[in-house]
Amino acid sequence: MKDLLLISNGEPYLLGIYDNSMLVESFSFDGKAANALPQLFVEVKNKYKDIKRVLLAVGPGNLTSIKLGYVAAKTASIAFNVGYYGASSFEFNGKNPISAFGSKVFKIENGKITLDSGDAVKPSLPNSIKDIEFIENLAPIYPLPSVN
Repeated sequence: MKDLLLISNGEPYLLGIYDNSMLVESFSFDGKAANALPQLFVEVKNKYKDIKRVLLAVGPGNLTSIKLGYVAAKTASIAFNVGYYGASSFEFNGKNPISAFGSKVFKIENGKITLDSGDAVKPSLPNSIKDIEFIENLAPIYPLPSVN
C-alpha cells in the first residue's frame, strides 16, 4: 500500500508516491495548480491502484495554493476511497521560513507561527515520511489575521 503526498504551498508544486514510508516516485510542476493537479491525479490513479492515504502539507504558505491543494487532496481521498491526513509545511523545508507574500515569510519558533521579512526556503519531498506526524482531516494553516 502506498501514500500520496502533495506539497502545494507555492511553486513548484510537488507530489510524491511513498511505499512503506519511502519515496518511490516524484512529480514537480510549475504553473497553474488548477490546470496541473487534476491531470496529475488522473495519471497517479491510473498507475497506482493501491494508494492507502492522501497526505498534504497544509501550510502555511501561499493562500491560493494551500486552498487548491486542500481541495485536490480531499478530492483525491474521495476518488481513491482512502483517508486524508495533513502535516505542517514546516516539516518539508527543515522548519525554515516559508514564503507568505511579497518579501514576507512565515517563521516558526517554539511552536508559534509569526510573519516576518526574510528569505524563504522552498520545500522538498523527503526520502522518508516515517518520522512525520500526519493528522487525520487536518485543515489548512493560514495564520494571518483578517483585514478590518
